[in-house]
Amino acid sequence: MTAVVEAATLVRAPAEVRRARIRGIIYLILAVGTYGLLASGTEGDVIFRLGEVAGDLDWTVSSKGLATFSAAVFGFLGGWEVTRGVGRWSNVALAIALGSTVGRIGNAVIAFLEDR
Repeated sequence: MTAVVEAATLVRAPAEVRRARIRGIIYLILAVGTYGLLASGTEGDVIFRLGEVAGDLDWTVSSKGLATFSAAVFGFLGGWEVTRGVGRWSNVALAIALGSTVGRIGNAVIAFLEDR
């Protein structure tokens, strides 16, 4: 036996397609902005201190690498949203993208305040 796929499940409403494309374009703009503002010209590392004593349990991540990862997540989700749409997973995709970017912006603010 073969599975029968109904044509009605494969067709999306024009409004849904339009919303997906707009979200995808916004993700792509955020990818370019994230890379341009946070990754280009960035040097140094972000240190997450997980222990009570400095150097005890530190996790060091490259600032440029973290910002590039955030931009890549936005770019991937933007391309996926423009071409296919993520459907019911759109809120999860937005949470992943914003979580990575908010973490990067928080680290930049902390580094700026520590330099003062």
